[in-house]
Amino acid sequence: MKIFLVLSSVLLVGCSGMGDYYKTIAAANQQIAAAEQAKAQAEQAKIGALMRIAQTGDPTSQVAAVMALAFVSQGQGSGAKMMQPQAPPDRFYQVASIAIPSLTQILSLKYSKDVAINTSNNARDVQINTNGTFGVFASEIGKPPLVVDREVPFVVPQQEPFVIQPVFYPPVTTP
Repeated sequence: MKIFLVLSSVLLVGCSGMGDYYKTIAAANQQIAAAEQAKAQAEQAKIGALMRIAQTGDPTSQVAAVMALAFVSQGQGSGAKMMQPQAPPDRFYQVASIAIPSLTQILSLKYSKDVAINTSNNARDVQINTNGTFGVFASEIGKPPLVVDREVPFVVPQQEPFVIQPVFYPPVTTP
C-alpha cells in the first residue's frame, strides 16, 4: 500500500509540472490577441480616413485614396499566429536519433567484413582445388602409357594440302 501511495504521488507530481508551461502559452496568446486587436483598430481608422478622402477630396486625392484602399485590401493577410502548446521532446527519440545511425553503420561495417572474409575463403578454396587438380595431372605424366587391347592408330592420315588463294573483284562504280 505504501508503494502504491509513493508511486501515485510521484506520477501526480510529474504530470503537474506542465502547468506552468500551459500558463505561459495562454499568457503569450493573450498578448498576441491584444496586439492583433490594436492593429485591427488602427487599420480600421486608416481605412475610414481613406474612405473620407475618396468621398470628399479633389479628383487627384480621390484617385490616390482609391489606390491606397486597393493596396490595403491586397495586404490583408494572416496576422500573428497563436502559439500552440507542444509536447516536450521525448528523450527516447533524442537518444535513438543518435544511437541508431551509429549502430547501423557499425553493423554494416561488420557485415561488409564478414562478406570480404567469406569471399577470401572461397577464393582460397578454389585455388587449393585448382592446385590439387594440376598436381594430379603432373603425377600422371611419369606413368607408363595406357595399354589398350586393340590397335590404336598413332599416325593420323592427312589429306592433300590445299592453298587458299584470294580472289579480287573489280570495284563497282555507279554512273
